[in-house]
Amino acid sequence: MLFWELRKLRRIMRLEMRRLVKTLVQLLMIMLSKPIHPENNGCTAFKC
Repeated sequence: MLFWELRKLRRIMRLEMRRLVKTLVQLLMIMLSKPIHPENNGCTAFKC
């Protein structure tokens, strides 16, 4: 009984981690796409 509960909990945790990672990646992309130097023609981390 306890074993099954633990397995279910681990699956939920893994799903939560995946969602958290996805959110973090989205935040990182937003931060990277924002202009680093606004006065410099709006250059981003990837392109000018």
